[in-house]
Amino acid sequence: MLKIPENIQIIIKSIVPLVIIVILFVILGQIGFGKISAIRTQISGAESDQSVLTQKLNLLRTVSVSGAQNSNIATNSLPDSNASLSVISQLKTLAVNSGLIVTSIKSGTVDSDTDNINDMDIDIGVTGNSINQIESFLSGISTFAPITTLDSVKLSGSTGLISGDIFAKSYWSPFPTELPATIEEFSDLTPQDKQTLQNLSNLTQPIFLSLPPANTTNVKANPFSQ
Repeated sequence: MLKIPENIQIIIKSIVPLVIIVILFVILGQIGFGKISAIRTQISGAESDQSVLTQKLNLLRTVSVSGAQNSNIATNSLPDSNASLSVISQLKTLAVNSGLIVTSIKSGTVDSDTDNINDMDIDIGVTGNSINQIESFLSGISTFAPITTLDSVKLSGSTGLISGDIFAKSYWSPFPTELPATIEEFSDLTPQDKQTLQNLSNLTQPIFLSLPPANTTNVKANPFSQ
């Protein structure tokens, strides 16, 4: 058996740890460089996303008051819940402005379609002195918000007293429950969207009244006290 000189053994023993360290350094270096490259890619993607988000934030900050008004116009025109009370109020106002007397008004059944658009039947009875008043009322149904359409009309009466039984439909649709993707390119409204918004802005908006709180300064905390 070949005997390795002692000085060679000493050299080998001193070199082996260095070789092991070099091998480990190469292996760990490859892993480390791979992770560093992945982190740099993530940082680059995050910077790109941040740039897009910053642009969106700046755009949102520059939204004018008219933007909020347009949003209210859209939600008033097609609300997210049954707006029969607003429609009834609009119909009553329209009838008065047309010189008619409202004799009856009631809402019917709710119907839904595949596009998640709900509608409700509304039956209103009116009485006037001429057919022109009825015609004015009918032509005005499509001019107010929430969006309402004329379904059918039944007229009766004689000269001097005209009665109408008018059936209309009001519409609403639930708002989206999920936001679109955050990282996407901004685009302006299409000409069709702008025209739709313009048409909605021409509708007569409902009037919402808020009652002031009652004055309770003179009300006793205990009504049974002296």
